[in-house]
Amino acid sequence: MSKTATAKIKSIKTILLNYKTLLQRDNFPVKKIILYGSYAKGNYKPYSDIDVCVISDKFSKKADYYETYLWKKALDVDSRIEPVGYHPENFKNIDPLVNEIKKHGIEIKSSF
Repeated sequence: MSKTATAKIKSIKTILLNYKTLLQRDNFPVKKIILYGSYAKGNYKPYSDIDVCVISDKFSKKADYYETYLWKKALDVDSRIEPVGYHPENFKNIDPLVNEIKKHGIEIKSSF
């Protein structure tokens, strides 16, 4: 990976750490944040969105409400963030999107 690509991925990780922090400040229990899609695969374009999976126990009930919440909070950080939410148990299921996230996803942790 080139220095430019490495720097770009690092900047995306910083954006997602800010997003995770914002969610946690609202007492939203985040178990994992996973970058997937074009940035995780390294085939992003200048105007690519930032696909992110948020895994939280909050998705066991009122999933639609919390999906809307994730989108609203994403706009407070970066309009390119496109979140999807999963309960930890649902993330174990066989599902094309879950498989994609598991195969190519990059978990966003506190350090790089």
